[in-house]
Amino acid sequence: MLTNNMTPDVVIVGSGVGGAAFARTIAPSNANIVILERGEQLTTPDTVLDPREIHRDGKYIADETWYEGDKAFSPWIYYFVGGNTKFFGAVTPRYRESDFEEVEHAGGVSPAWPFSYTELEPYYCQAEALFRVHGSDGADPCDPWRSSPYPHERVPDEPSIGKVRERLENSGITTHPTPLCSDEKWLDFAPITWDSYPNTGDKKADAENALLRDALKHENVTLVSDARVLRLNAAENGQEIVSLDVKHNGETKTIKPKWVVVSAGAVNSAALLLSSTDSNNPNGLANRSGMVGGNYMSHHCTFLMMVDPSEINDAVYQKTVSINEYYLGGGEGDLPLGHVQMCGKITPPMVQGIYSWLPEYPLRWLCSHSVDWFLVTEDLPVPDNRLTVDSGGRIRFNLERPNYSSHVQLVKNMREKFKAASYKWIFSKPFGINYPTHQCGTVRMGNDAAKSPIDQYCRSHDHPNLLVVDASMLPTSAAVNPALTVLAQSIRAGERWLTELG
Repeated sequence: MLTNNMTPDVVIVGSGVGGAAFARTIAPSNANIVILERGEQLTTPDTVLDPREIHRDGKYIADETWYEGDKAFSPWIYYFVGGNTKFFGAVTPRYRESDFEEVEHAGGVSPAWPFSYTELEPYYCQAEALFRVHGSDGADPCDPWRSSPYPHERVPDEPSIGKVRERLENSGITTHPTPLCSDEKWLDFAPITWDSYPNTGDKKADAENALLRDALKHENVTLVSDARVLRLNAAENGQEIVSLDVKHNGETKTIKPKWVVVSAGAVNSAALLLSSTDSNNPNGLANRSGMVGGNYMSHHCTFLMMVDPSEINDAVYQKTVSINEYYLGGGEGDLPLGHVQMCGKITPPMVQGIYSWLPEYPLRWLCSHSVDWFLVTEDLPVPDNRLTVDSGGRIRFNLERPNYSSHVQLVKNMREKFKAASYKWIFSKPFGINYPTHQCGTVRMGNDAAKSPIDQYCRSHDHPNLLVVDASMLPTSAAVNPALTVLAQSIRAGERWLTELG
């Protein structure tokens, strides 16, 4: 329970992977730590979850409206204890070693990070152990070096997917096992894919069961749900953050911590900072650089279905196969194109979530014969690619599509390769803005305070007691799910906080 004017040592805004990892890391300090989560805790469903409720009806999707220009849209986003990891598909790769360096793309340059892969590598090992990652050492041709093997053996292919892998390999396509923070025992929970389904057990690692649960074992750590932070307030000198205004149980209360850690996600962390204006910070907090909200990135993504009418695909969780032939090169001028992985098995309600007018019966036949893929290309940081908060508190986006030509080429190349493997029917659908995928970059790390809101340890250049630890901190998006990288960097930032405080 929150009380007005309470004075914890640390307040963490958000319980997703960044905030939960930071809380777990600093919990042994015995500092009084309060985690504020705007959502509620998920409860176990009474029945096996209906894909119609999940995909067609969006049962767990937040009731929220964002804007691109004047066009309103409802984002596919979640607000619960544990954040979006409660619903993500369990794919947990590392960024490639080159992702930390300057990389040329067809659409521009992906800049170097303020530190190298070598610096983060030990924390990747910790992150993989915490998230119980399953994988196969050396199988991915562009996998970065590692000082420790995967904690667990790869998740085996289901029989129908094993046949697909063999068919692709025989046609000359190099595949590898997908790193996953789940195993085949997820079926003990329900015969579902993880995508968009709530994880209320332990068959998949997520921010709540792998991180937050450990943090809360410490008596000095408290979680408060249904607690939405409205704004942060700086001291009269405009530097230290002295309080937060929090709406909890219908009442607005003021909390006065010594340290503030913002971890509300790439959109909401930036929106919170931008909304916290005062006479010393007219453009919002941590924003002397003008980069809060800028450099917004969300991967270029496409769903692709390849169909063979003569083959039944009865897999439930087909994400065990990935392809990285085009990750480091292969495009025009041998520039990178991106990552390819199987997505959760497509079902009729998933298709109806996009094309509501399609009847279910023929879709059942189509989906039973399809093998389904998720194609990802790196988005690039562009300062004017940004979100803002208007006078009414509405979140608005001004977006370009940097490097989208590389994604078009990736889709074209994979269609050709799959046709060469004798898949005659191929359908694809690019993601729209209402499916924000792997958002990041809006409060980017950097050594130069004139170009970045936070330093390489996630501490604000402008406010000595403010940190930001979530995907907003990432300087680049790479072309794979950022969850493991956010986890690793949040551990690194937490350890630095412990060191500084002695």
